[in-house]
Amino acid sequence: MTKAFVICVRPVLEYCTSVCSLYTVCNINKLECCQRWFTKRIQKLYNTNYFDRLAQLGLESLQCTRLKYDLVTCYKINYSSRYHYP
Repeated sequence: MTKAFVICVRPVLEYCTSVCSLYTVCNINKLECCQRWFTKRIQKLYNTNYFDRLAQLGLESLQCTRLKYDLVTCYKINYSSRYHYP
């Protein structure tokens, strides 16, 4: 079930994160709600905390993933232009 979520749903949630990064708490919570809902549906993890469920499933929060994408994009902008233009 987790593999289906990671393959089918998560790419849609992470689409264009480096271009359009969410910064308001309201929008971040709306996006995270989808992953919260999915992880709650797994029977053995129903009563556990959201971050504990993510740890047990081997996932990370979408906010953490967006932060990683933002850092990678900043790195590419800073260092890739040095090699293309002398």
